[in-house]
Amino acid sequence: MDGLKKFLDIAFLNEHIHHKDIKLFCSSINKMTCKPASVCVYPEHIEAIQDCLSRPQVPVTTVLNFPHGLHEWDQLESDILHAVSLNVSEIDIVIPYGKWLSQHDPLTLVQFAEYCRDAVGDNIVLKYIIETGVLQKEALISEVSLLLCEHGADFIKTSTGKIVPGATILATKAIIKAIQQYHQQTNKKVGLKIAGGIRTSEQAYEYIHLVQTTLGAEWLTPRYFRVGCSKAL
Repeated sequence: MDGLKKFLDIAFLNEHIHHKDIKLFCSSINKMTCKPASVCVYPEHIEAIQDCLSRPQVPVTTVLNFPHGLHEWDQLESDILHAVSLNVSEIDIVIPYGKWLSQHDPLTLVQFAEYCRDAVGDNIVLKYIIETGVLQKEALISEVSLLLCEHGADFIKTSTGKIVPGATILATKAIIKAIQQYHQQTNKKVGLKIAGGIRTSEQAYEYIHLVQTTLGAEWLTPRYFRVGCSKAL
């Protein structure tokens, strides 16, 4: 079980969170013998979470343009700069998937991805959430994933977890196809984050097996593979 926990991005994205809830959440993380890869929170809770986590601190991830990918540039820029100023370790950003589906213009994603990468900088792990349950078609998922790989993604993440379906094996295979293609072209690795509907260790291990048999064992480190969930599995 500890072998699984090192891959976990444990999400604390409940509504109406109070300080006592944050303290209880952090207490449960601090007691874990094998720490998760990160904890994922809304921007307004970054500082409180950082204060409550034990040292050495578990990396903190925040979510932006969440959950529907509809924020305007000014708001997104402000949110990114705020998160960067608070020294978050990682940022998960929802792509404007609705605009992509309506326009199907690669430049839409390229400009978005390059803007986010430049604003985030090189020292923060950047994960793009593509919402596979909305994109649905495997060819579209692969196309979007490859574009993001080519324009600054450290990880491709399946879903926000706010719609159904979230992660699926077929959608994950489509992302893996793009990651493989990018690696073959550049010899650079992009990570994969599975999120949305992962509630049991059995589900998580199914994806671990998929990664091992496609991308290979070298991807099975927290640097290149994560499982997003709302609790320690």
